[in-house]
Amino acid sequence: MKITDNYEAKISLWARESKVYRMPKLANLPPFGCRRFDSYEALHVWKQSLLNELLKQGGAKWTK
Repeated sequence: MKITDNYEAKISLWARESKVYRMPKLANLPPFGCRRFDSYEALHVWKQSLLNELLKQGGAKWTK
């Protein structure tokens, strides 16, 4: 059996080699707060507007 098929082996491998990696962050994410939507359509319209704004800025910029 390979390690990819055995979840207990995966967890023990991750626990043995517990190195913390710093994750990159988005530098130019448009600001947004907590919102409530009446429908999924309204949510998708809002998400699309955020994505369009991000594309106008030239796409996502990641920092270390």
